[in-house]
Amino acid sequence: MTMGSASQLKVPHRKHADKLQFK
Repeated sequence: MTMGSASQLKVPHRKHADKLQFK
């Protein structure tokens, strides 16, 4: 889950929402 955290900071907020939906 460490990679996910780094990805969150790297990607914009738009991707963040995408991840939430994917979950």
